[in-house]
Parts: sequence; structure tokens; C-alpha cells
Amino acid sequence: MKLIDIHSPQDIKPLTIDDLKDLAKQMRAAIINYTSTIGGHVGPNLGDVEALIGVHYVFDAPKDKIVIDVSHQDFVHKMLTGRAQYYLDKSKFTEIGEFTDPNESPEYDIFYAGHTSPSISLAFGLAKARSLKKEDFNIVAFIGDGSLSGGVAFEGLNNAGKLNDNFIVIVNDNQMAIAENHGSLYDNLRELRETNGQSEHNYFKSLGYDYIYVAEGNDLESVINALKKAKDTKNPIVVHLNTQKGEGYAPAEAHREEFHFSHRMTSLTVNLCSSQMSRITSPTRAIIYSERLKKIRNCSSFLPQHLKSSASWKRKEKLAATSTLTLQLPNRPVFPQ
Repeated sequence: MKLIDIHSPQDIKPLTIDDLKDLAKQMRAAIINYTSTIGGHVGPNLGDVEALIGVHYVFDAPKDKIVIDVSHQDFVHKMLTGRAQYYLDKSKFTEIGEFTDPNESPEYDIFYAGHTSPSISLAFGLAKARSLKKEDFNIVAFIGDGSLSGGVAFEGLNNAGKLNDNFIVIVNDNQMAIAENHGSLYDNLRELRETNGQSEHNYFKSLGYDYIYVAEGNDLESVINALKKAKDTKNPIVVHLNTQKGEGYAPAEAHREEFHFSHRMTSLTVNLCSSQMSRITSPTRAIIYSERLKKIRNCSSFLPQHLKSSASWKRKEKLAATSTLTLQLPNRPVFPQ
């Protein structure tokens, strides 16, 4: 099935696992093309493709309520809820926002959620309203990319752990915010990863949650099986997904901080000062340490031969210790037609 033909989560319900994997490939190609064209959060969205496909495959939005934060990791959610065209048609790239937004989709984007770790607390409010109105549906808070350690996230976890009703928290654990995560909470997540979720020291269980650990959070079958176990449960539960930020795009996997956000890939700017770190400010904001300066100067993996052999480039090489060079980046990833 082509991504452009997805108009709602119902469209993926009949698909096989192989069909869903093919859809994931199309989504990753679209994310790379979209972010390389206008910029955007590339690593977070490459890393949660399987997780969000699984969410919409298993749960029944918009009846089931899904709240995402940090919501810049929502590209796949938007693609599956009627907005794929905005990631495929270059003329529409600037018409879609990076965060969940009720103005775009009041059915599927219940809240505008930025960087303030609100998903669990917002979902808790939905759960209280569901109880008062005596309704029955799943409530899912999808949280990750550094937002779990926010104070509002703790407030939500603390309150919702006492619910005697359905409440599902999906932790997208990619070990990162923009940079690596640090602190006692993330130490415990590491311990859970290292013990395959079996450590007796479990932050979530201590707050009253049932707990499922998924070691391969970028494996669709593993994700779907775990989410099916969590669906319709009548106790608060955490599904802890161990994911790879930048999954499927080798540079983003290797340089997770640098590919958190990508500027558009129109030029490559390299500061070749041997006494400092070199910074690629476009397209990736990547920081490359001084020991890599020689590779950058040679440009064997970045530049076409006609640029490397040009007199202009050779002059610039002589000024490498102090020069800032702006060069055209070849072979920008293009979404297959």
C-alpha cells in the first residue's frame, strides 16, 4: 500500500506485517526527504516509526485517545491520520506543523503539545473525564525523546498510578533528548534495559503501574504484540520501548545529537579550525571533533570529484586552519516517485 493512500488509521488495519514494514520504509524515505528539504526533527521521527505504526494499528483512534510528547516526534502519527500528503508533496511541506495541533486535526490531535512533558498529565485528565461520563475507551500517553523527566510528566505518573482503570503509558526510550539523557530516572531506565526489564528496581512499578518491556522497540511484531497486551487493560500500565534514535538512516544513528534536528540540505558549511571542534551547521548541525578534520578536508564522502579538484577548493584547503567553507552538498535523499 502506498503512503499517499493512507487517509486514516483504519486504512492500515487490514495490512500484514510485511505490508506495515513496507509502509515504514516509505515513511522513513518521506521523513528524510521532508527534513532535508525544509529542515525538521529527523532523528526522533526516524526512531519511532514502528512504535507509532503499532499504536495506530492496535488502538482505535479517534475513539481511543492518544496524546504524544515531545510532540515533534509525531510525523508518523500525522501521516497515519490523514496528513501524509504534507510529507510527500513538496508544495505542501510548509503547510504542516511539527507539533500536534487541534487546528490541523481536532479528531486526532486532542491537544497542542510542545516541549513541556504534558502527555501523561493531559491523558490523566482525559481518564478522569471518561470516568465521570461513564465511557469506555483506551487512553494512551506516548512520551519520550527526553520528556519523561519533566516535572509535569512526574505529576501525571504520580496521579495516574492510583487509577483503577485503563491508562497506558508508552515510553519511547531512545536514551536521548537533544543530547544524552542524564539523572537518576534515566539511570533506572538503563538498568531496566540492561536486565531486559527484569530489574527489581523499577521506577514505574514503584508508582503502581504494571509493566511490559520491549527490547526491540524498532521491531514491528514485538511492538504490536506488547501493545495488544496493554490494550483494554483495567490497570495503569507502562509499555517501555527500547528504540534507536535515527533508525534506518546511518548518519542519524551514528550522530544522534547532531541529527536531532536537521536544517535543509542545500549546503554544507564546515569550520576547519584545527584548534577547535568543527561544526556542520547545515544540514545537520553536526559537531565533528578535530581528529576528523583531515577526512573533512579530503571530502571523499561528501564532495563530487569536480569540486575536490577545483582550484577554488585547493586554495581553501590551504586556509583550512582558519577558513569557513560553504560547499554544495550532493545527492540529497529524494522520496521515490
